[in-house]
Amino acid sequence: MTVVSDVSDTCATLWLGTLSNTSFNPGPGRFRFRAEGQPWQEIPVYPEWTPPVSKSEDRYYQTIQLDQLQPGTRYYGELFLDHPVHTLQQCGQCEFKTLPERIGGADDPFTLMVGSCYHQRGDDNQVARTFQALWNDPDLPNPDLTVLAGDQVYLDVGWGPLLAWGEPGIRRHILECYERHWRSLHPVLSRGATWMMSDDHELWNDYPDLSWTNPQLLRFHFGQFKSRWEKTALEAIERIQSGRDIRTRDIGSDLSIMALDARLGRSRDRLFRDSVLEQALDWIRNLTRPGVIVLTQPLTEPPGGLNNRKMANYAEQYQALCQAILDAEHDLVIASGDAHYGRVAQARNRKGRQLIQVIASPLSNVNGPASFVALKTAPDHPIHMPALGDDHPVRFEPVQIVPTERRRFLQRYWKDRTREHFQTLSFHRDNGLHLTVQGWPVRNPDRNTSPQSFNWTNTHWKLS
Repeated sequence: MTVVSDVSDTCATLWLGTLSNTSFNPGPGRFRFRAEGQPWQEIPVYPEWTPPVSKSEDRYYQTIQLDQLQPGTRYYGELFLDHPVHTLQQCGQCEFKTLPERIGGADDPFTLMVGSCYHQRGDDNQVARTFQALWNDPDLPNPDLTVLAGDQVYLDVGWGPLLAWGEPGIRRHILECYERHWRSLHPVLSRGATWMMSDDHELWNDYPDLSWTNPQLLRFHFGQFKSRWEKTALEAIERIQSGRDIRTRDIGSDLSIMALDARLGRSRDRLFRDSVLEQALDWIRNLTRPGVIVLTQPLTEPPGGLNNRKMANYAEQYQALCQAILDAEHDLVIASGDAHYGRVAQARNRKGRQLIQVIASPLSNVNGPASFVALKTAPDHPIHMPALGDDHPVRFEPVQIVPTERRRFLQRYWKDRTREHFQTLSFHRDNGLHLTVQGWPVRNPDRNTSPQSFNWTNTHWKLS
């Protein structure tokens, strides 16, 4: 399996590995790549494979880096590994685009895809099929960079946490969950760079808090089960998802992007490690161009209760982040997932700068009994930030709402739900920087047609 985990304008980082249950180390091989229309280049793959979690002896991975690439160029890659019988067997393919030195015009936009919350059961590879069609269609916005904003796997849903016995059982359950989800998402992960952020279901619901009211997590309250699960799940985030607390990237002098993970450093009284928060606040204060902030949870949701804590529950660090955004000197797009609904809204901060909110959730809804709690529909009224009852919050007015799918008799979903989707943010230059937001439903009944976006209007902005 080949995953494109990061790109810049001149280099790319690739994750190579197997999450299926194999009995042997993959050994040496080679990786070849080429720009479109150019001859193949080749680098060796050394037999330095590592388990994706400690003590795993049947799954392996490693990362490689491709350097001296050309900016704004599409590349194709193929992985070949020595095989005990067949020499140099092809084991993976990928495509990606290096980032441009500058954002182009309307016919060559820079496109960021944002999605979150992927429950593999019930998806039937529809997310992958829609994304792949979008990637291959020259008339549609091909994502240059994908940000999956958390809950790419649901480790804590179903019988798995109750049936995982001992450290080997925990390890097996977590790796098998990743294997199922990654197999379904591989057409996404192998086309264009994908930044993966973490949210609670990569660990357990409402991590790091733990309640007695969730029957699926009863085992977590006894013995060493919780600490062993946490250690293994955090290793998987680091080694499989290439998770980081914070990532930033500039697209020339046109746009800055920051992905800020609010789960990896979360404790009972803070959202982020102090150094991570300070880095994020400095990024906002020092912006010299429009910016995009991707978070794992929306900033507009008020504090939650048992099993459902929001960013606003962590008042001190939450307020610091909100105040920095309210004082930003440039327009900001604030994208997030987690909410199980989709919505685009707009506001202005204290400096008169535009704040555009994009909530993109879910890619694939939880089904079965858990859906009675998990499924939601988007609010169609203004919502505020900060969401702590402040005297002068900003008011986000709704621009577009992702449609609702009504519950049908004997369907696997127990409530009305937001339609499964992802959203694209396309930026182009035309006497300034322009943004267009589009939503893309992934449950397309006609699999032979090109993806059709929601029929949204008024989702275009000029940024400064």
